[in-house]
Amino acid sequence: MSPTRPQTLAFAVCCTVTAGLSVVRPAPAPVALAVPASPAPVRAAGRVNLVYELHVADSGSHPLRLERLDVRDADQHNASPVATYGRSDLERDTKLIAPRGAPPPKALTPGVRAVIYIWIALDSATAVPRALTHHVTFADGSTADGAQVIVGASTELVLASPVGAGDWWIGLGPSNTSEHRRAVIRVGEDTVPHLAQRFAIDWVKMDSSGEYARDHRGRRNADWYGYGQPCSQSRTRE
Repeated sequence: MSPTRPQTLAFAVCCTVTAGLSVVRPAPAPVALAVPASPAPVRAAGRVNLVYELHVADSGSHPLRLERLDVRDADQHNASPVATYGRSDLERDTKLIAPRGAPPPKALTPGVRAVIYIWIALDSATAVPRALTHHVTFADGSTADGAQVIVGASTELVLASPVGAGDWWIGLGPSNTSEHRRAVIRVGEDTVPHLAQRFAIDWVKMDSSGEYARDHRGRRNADWYGYGQPCSQSRTRE
C-alpha cells in the first residue's frame, strides 16, 4: 500500500465535508434606517467634519439593542470603514425618542426611534466621500443596511462674530455632546423629529462684574444685558 494513500483519502473526506457546509448569514433586523438631513462638509479646527444623524426606527415586535455601526465610503466597498461606533460609543451618542404622547423610552422597543448623533472628523487632506452607507449590527446578531446618503458640496463660508462690542460669554459651541447638538424639536404632527441646532452657539452679554442680567436671574427678557442688542449676519469667504 502506498504510504500517501491514507493522507489522500483523509484530504478527500475533509474537502467533501467543507464543501457541504452552508454559509449562515445574519438575519435582517426589522428596522428602518434613514438620514433626514444629508451631511455637508464643515471645516473647523483644521479638519473637515461630517455632522448628521442616523435614525433607526424599530418596526418589529421585540426590543433591540444597538451593538455596532459601520459608516463606509459608498465607492470603496472593500476599504476600512470611514468610522466605526461600538456599543459604548452608541450608548453615549444615541437618543431614544418615543411616539408623541408616550413616556420617555428606556430601550429601542417597537415604535421607538433611536437617533444616532454622528460626527466624523477627517484630516484636511483626506478626500471627502461622495456618498456614505451605514451598516448596523444589533446585540442579537441581526443587521440592517441603509441606502446611500449623498454628501453635500463643500463650502468655504466663514461666519464672523454676530455681536458688537462688549463682554460676551460664548459657550455651548459646536460639539457632538453639546445641549444644542442634542436638542430635538417636534413640529406639528410630523413623526420625524427635527434637529435645527447642530452648530448653534450661545452668546451672552455680561457686565463688568460678570453678571448676565440686571436682576441677577433673568426672569424677564428685558433683564438680560444682551436683550435688544443688535445682531448681524456678517460673513466672509476664505
